[in-house]
Amino acid sequence: MAPLLPKFIRRRIILRRIRNNDESTVEVDLVDAHLSASMKRDLVDALRRNTVATTLWFTGNDLGDDGALEVVDSLRHNGTVRHLILGVNGIGTRGAEAVAGLLEERETRLEVLCMGSNDVGEGGARALGEALSSTDSSLKELYLRNCDIGDKGALSLARPLSKNAGLRDIWLGGNAISDDGAKAFAEALGYNEAVRILDLSNNDIGDAGGEALMEALTRNHTVFNIDIEGNRIQDERIIADITALTEINAKGDPSRAGELKEEYLERSKR
Repeated sequence: MAPLLPKFIRRRIILRRIRNNDESTVEVDLVDAHLSASMKRDLVDALRRNTVATTLWFTGNDLGDDGALEVVDSLRHNGTVRHLILGVNGIGTRGAEAVAGLLEERETRLEVLCMGSNDVGEGGARALGEALSSTDSSLKELYLRNCDIGDKGALSLARPLSKNAGLRDIWLGGNAISDDGAKAFAEALGYNEAVRILDLSNNDIGDAGGEALMEALTRNHTVFNIDIEGNRIQDERIIADITALTEINAKGDPSRAGELKEEYLERSKR
């Protein structure tokens, strides 16, 4: 087994390959790479001209808002990147707003965006929600776990779902979302037929929010997973009903979903 390369050598090799459009850089893995300021600048500059990379893993590199802005600027000149992973980078509202602006540019067709464990806040969530309001949005998966977006941020992200037909997976665990935020998503699911996964785990949702989500599932036949683990829902019936209704959706037969749900709910009343 070959010995692992020191990180500084590995970083240089990756940088050279990005500059040379090497096919091995389709997926760029720079997780916890301890990038120096000069290395960050060199990488950003190289990405401007790279036409191979489709996935960028930048998790855990302390980019901050300034680094996020530099990455965004480089990707405005890059039409190939589809997956952008920026988790655990000390990015705040300003950086999140810049990333949101990237989503609105036609030349950039991001499909997966991960900004988990950053201080996105309600301001960053608002900017992302505005970007997702476009019917032309290419984003399919949005990961914002532990980003302190709260109910206002949840409302900003739920509102565009009435128009957005592309977003499939939404991960919002650990964001201090309460019943108001859950109700906003419940209302949105009444209009949306695209979302498949909605993660609301480890929030502050109680019975009222859980009930709203359950009621939404009687009408929505496409969501097959709503994660509500780690909330304040006390009524076990609500949890059981959400699980059962999403399992019916997961069977993939929307034409029969309504009938099956009616049968289930009738049995559950007995």
